[in-house]
Amino acid sequence: MTLMPSSQAETIQICSYSVSFELPTRHENKTNSNAELCNEETNDPDIYWINVFTTGSDNYIAPFTLRKFDDPQDASRDAMERELEDILIHFGAAEHTIALDDGAIDQCYSIKGTAHNNMGVNWTGIYYWMDRYWDPSQHRWLGWTSCAVISSYPNSEDFLDRVHIVNLTPN
Repeated sequence: MTLMPSSQAETIQICSYSVSFELPTRHENKTNSNAELCNEETNDPDIYWINVFTTGSDNYIAPFTLRKFDDPQDASRDAMERELEDILIHFGAAEHTIALDDGAIDQCYSIKGTAHNNMGVNWTGIYYWMDRYWDPSQHRWLGWTSCAVISSYPNSEDFLDRVHIVNLTPN
């Protein structure tokens, strides 16, 4: 699917999820943006990827990952921080440059992070659980569906503030 740069939000439906976002318009005259549904590249139907990327004189990416688990998972702040740090490192961020903070996306508690690599690429990411809940019997936070978005776009904070992921068939 090819997305022409604009100030309007783009929406992609992947299985039972609707993902909408607004690409940064700073480089709209230099680049085109594309989105791909990549879930057919895995044998696990519970992991969905959407890659948004811009090619041209400037190259940027913003992969989205949705993971639906069969059993509730640790959704504590510490677990979310570890996940986001691992993802940023996977994208080449230098571990000593990672800075994490609390945030919110679609009224869900999230961890936001920034980092950069030795090539000068700045990364911004968010990690959250769409269905995070407190389990009083275990005295901890649990969740079924995690979301991660990592971006190398300029003004990524604005981009991430315009990301919305909705489960069209909630439990």
